[in-house]
Amino acid sequence: MKTVLTSEQLEEIKTFIRKRGFKEADLQYEILDHMACRVEEKMSAQPSLDFHDAVRSAHQDFGVLGFSVV
Repeated sequence: MKTVLTSEQLEEIKTFIRKRGFKEADLQYEILDHMACRVEEKMSAQPSLDFHDAVRSAHQDFGVLGFSVV
């Protein structure tokens, strides 16, 4: 079953992105789109995966440069 994030979860991801220094709204939404898709994929593939663990795992997928590659 496909996982769909709630508006509260999307806000948490936006806060996560903002805390990493990305202040521009356009850039935040671009990163949010990528992150939300990865988090949903991870949670769908592993239903027992906690949302916060999925966010951390999705962020790690960006590699050592993090979001700066976007």
